[in-house]
Amino acid sequence: MSKSNAGSPDSDVLKLFTTDNCPFAHRFWIAALEKEDDPKNPKNFEHNEVNYFNYDLPTTRDFLAVHNTVPAGVWKGKPQRESMPMVAWADETFKTGNKLRASEEPTKAAIAKFTSGEFDTVGALFKIIMGQPTDENKAKLFAAYQELGRTVKASGGPYILGKDFTAADIAVYPFVERAKLYLPHFSKVDFPSGAEYADFLAWVSAVEARPSISITRADRLPRSMETHPFAEQKRDAYLIECAEYMPYGVKENFRKQLRFAPPGKKTKDLAKAQEQKKQEDDAIARVDSGKGSAADLLYAHVSRLYAGADKYIPLLADDAVWEAPFEGSIGRPTVHKGKADVSELVQHRKKALADFRFHTVRISQIGDNEAVAQLSALGRTSEGDFGKVYDQPDLVFFLTSKDGKISKVREFNDPARLAETFGYKIEAAKH
Repeated sequence: MSKSNAGSPDSDVLKLFTTDNCPFAHRFWIAALEKEDDPKNPKNFEHNEVNYFNYDLPTTRDFLAVHNTVPAGVWKGKPQRESMPMVAWADETFKTGNKLRASEEPTKAAIAKFTSGEFDTVGALFKIIMGQPTDENKAKLFAAYQELGRTVKASGGPYILGKDFTAADIAVYPFVERAKLYLPHFSKVDFPSGAEYADFLAWVSAVEARPSISITRADRLPRSMETHPFAEQKRDAYLIECAEYMPYGVKENFRKQLRFAPPGKKTKDLAKAQEQKKQEDDAIARVDSGKGSAADLLYAHVSRLYAGADKYIPLLADDAVWEAPFEGSIGRPTVHKGKADVSELVQHRKKALADFRFHTVRISQIGDNEAVAQLSALGRTSEGDFGKVYDQPDLVFFLTSKDGKISKVREFNDPARLAETFGYKIEAAKH
C-alpha cells in the first residue's frame, strides 16, 4: 500500500492517526481491520502512530491539524473524528470485509446500553482505576458484565447481537481488555470469574478469537517502539506502563516529563510526578485561600487560563491589567483593563484554540509581589475542517500580585506566530 497520497482527494485510502495504547483508538483499529478482506494486509487505511507528548514530530503536527484526540483521519481531503462515528463511517464507506451494522437501531441501542447509564462498562471501570474502588462502583461494573452476558445468551451468541460481530462488540471490548489488566494491578480488584459470569467470559473468548482482535492485541510493532516514549514491548506490560498515572492523578505531570523523552525507553518517574503534583496542589490551595504568593498566582494563571473564564476570573483583582506589548504590531489591543475586559480576552482565546496547553513551564519569584514564567505553548485553531497549529516556543509572563490576587500580567509572545496562525497582518514599524 502506497503511503504517498493517503487522505488526498484522489485517494481511496484513509490516512489514520491513532495510538496503539488508547482504548478509543483501539475501537476504530478493530473496525478498520474488520472492513478488510485480509486484515493482515490492510488496503483501506494507512496507519500513523501519534506521539501525544512531542509536538515537534511531523506526524503529531499533521494529526493536530485534524483533531486533538485519536482516532482521527483524513479521507478524500475530509477529516474524520471520534471513535464510534468513525466506526459507523467506515462501515458505510468501505465495501470490503464484514458488515458491522453500526447504523442499525439494535446496534446503536446496545452501544448506548453498555457504554452509558445503568450498565455502563466504561465509566465504572475508570472510576475504580482512578482512585474510587468502592463497593458501589465495583458492583456497578460487575453487574454490567453480568447483563452483557445475559444479553449474549438471549441473542444466541456468541456476540452481543447474536452470530454477527458488530459495532456493539467493538464499542465495549477495548475497555474489557484493559479491565483484565488494570483492576488487579492498580486497584487490587480481581477480574470477575465464576459461574455467574460464564456467559460474559464466553463472549470475551469469542471476541478475542477474531483476527482483528488478535492483531490489535499483539505485542508492540516497531512503529510503536519508534514512536512512543514507553519501554515495555509486551502488550499487557505496555498498557500498564502507559496507564501508570491513572490512580495518582499525575497525567499532566507525566506529559511534562515525556515532552522530549526518547521513544522505546522508560524515562517517566512516578515519585517525581507525585512530588510535583503535591507542590502544584499546595500552590493552588494557597491561592484559593487568598494566601498565594506571586509565584503561586502565576502557576494558577498558567493552569486555569484555558480552563474557562469562570475558573480564571476569580484570580483577578478588580482593577487587574493585562498587557501584551508586542501584539500592537499585528493590530491587536495591547492593554486590557479590569475584570470585564480581561474576561472577554480569556473567552476569546478559549474559543479560538482547541487543546491549548502550556509546557516546559519555569516559574520564579523575583520580588515580594512579582514572578516570571518562561514557557512554551501549543494549540490548534478550532474553526473549519482543519485546524492550524499555533506554537509559541518562547513565551514569557510577568505577574504582579496584590492582596492575594493578580494585579497585572505582562505577556511577551512572538506576534509573527499569531499572524501566521490567525491571518493577522504585521504592520510596519512607525518611526
